[in-house]
Amino acid sequence: MDEIILKMKNFIIENKFIFIGILLVFLVMSFFLDKGLSVGFGLIIVLSGITLFVLNKLGFKDKRMYLLFLIALMIHISATLFIHYSNFPLLLGDGGDYIGYQKSAIQASQCFRQGIFSIKDIISKYPDFYTAHYYPIIVGFIYALTLPEEIIGLMLNVWLVAVSIIFLYLIVLEVGNSERSAFIIGLLASIYPSYIFNTSLLLKDAIEVCSAILVLLLIIKIIKRFSWYKFLAFYLAIFCVTHFRFYIGYALIVTFLLSWFLISKLDFKKRLVYGIIFIILLGFVPQISAGQGYFGKNSIEKYLNFKTANFYRHTAYNPITYGEPIINSPSANTPSANTSIANNLVVLSGLDSSFTIEKGPIGYIKSFIYVLLGPFPWQVKNLRQSLALIETIPWYLLLFFIVNGIIFSFKTHIKNIAPLLIFSIIVMVVIAIFDTNFGLIVRIRIPAFLSLLCIASFKFNKDNIIYKYLNKIYGKIFSHWWSRFYWIKHS
Repeated sequence: MDEIILKMKNFIIENKFIFIGILLVFLVMSFFLDKGLSVGFGLIIVLSGITLFVLNKLGFKDKRMYLLFLIALMIHISATLFIHYSNFPLLLGDGGDYIGYQKSAIQASQCFRQGIFSIKDIISKYPDFYTAHYYPIIVGFIYALTLPEEIIGLMLNVWLVAVSIIFLYLIVLEVGNSERSAFIIGLLASIYPSYIFNTSLLLKDAIEVCSAILVLLLIIKIIKRFSWYKFLAFYLAIFCVTHFRFYIGYALIVTFLLSWFLISKLDFKKRLVYGIIFIILLGFVPQISAGQGYFGKNSIEKYLNFKTANFYRHTAYNPITYGEPIINSPSANTPSANTSIANNLVVLSGLDSSFTIEKGPIGYIKSFIYVLLGPFPWQVKNLRQSLALIETIPWYLLLFFIVNGIIFSFKTHIKNIAPLLIFSIIVMVVIAIFDTNFGLIVRIRIPAFLSLLCIASFKFNKDNIIYKYLNKIYGKIFSHWWSRFYWIKHS
């Protein structure tokens, strides 16, 4: 694997002027064919340049990390272009949130260009403007500076994914693993199917997952060596996560507090005093970022009861209850919707991806198994849903590394991986309680699966037979690819 990484690095360095020339030609051509695409590429070049500059100024000299960032960009740019220009979601029958986000982003950009920056004024001008979170506003601001083309917003998502891969890389290093293992985890995360698909649409998942992974990185850093600067960064980042998906934010808050009191390296007196301060401060996060009251009082009262849980588990996603699925209905910033549960439920498209579950403890156990391992092959009902198997079947192989990584870490690195494990379990439990639709499950569980993937890094080593097999396959693939390029270059 080290030899492969070295070849990739040298290949890019030796041919950097060729890549730059190809990029410039492509930019010029795309400007005449699709101005939005050209501007989108310009945006991602600027954002990527700033990212690499900041990383360098922060003292990161690991060339593997920079290479990983570029590979993640290339993978997700390619996937985004294919999905966007092939109308792949429409072929799958998906009329999701991204349609409403694009409409609201255009509306926001028009208001910004007219000097209207108040949300209240934008709503008064466009009564159907999406207000559950600020993602359309962020995209609209970029549209106001550039063009109101969806591909530009998608390039923002691509950059956010590449940044999140860097955060994953740093997490693997932070828990005590090697650069090689961090690089492999970054590559695996870059080809995570649900992550690719959902961030290739104009959805909030890119910014939500990126900020969640950043928060996990900061939690591990704070637990290992506390400083108020790190806590301030964590506090700001947790606002972002909670705003875009509040129950993921709650999971991170609980993860931080449990980790702080159980495994922090500070002495007991400081840990207790600081912990009380943290509890007081973190109580404001749900109130300010998601409007859920101090410490999420509103959402806790609304969702943490058996009546509500049973409604979501047995009624909300049941096609029999609603007949035909309602297409193009926007989903919201809760386990399913942010409107009145009884009277104003937003029925999501793709109800044929829902599953029925029995009541009682057995039902909850089954739900958790489905969240961790599903959808199983026998739960696939049509060709469209069979695409999920591209994710689940490799996931079963990766679970081998994850379980071995957990067992190995209990001996030497348990304090380092504890936040990752706690967070993943909390998220999957929450999903298991409220969601019985695989379309939502595979989307919401992304940060939890990425977290578990970091634990698997402990068993990606040269002594592992599966690692050796994969290394041999990748070596043949890359050697063949480079030999063909060398022949073309010198023919």
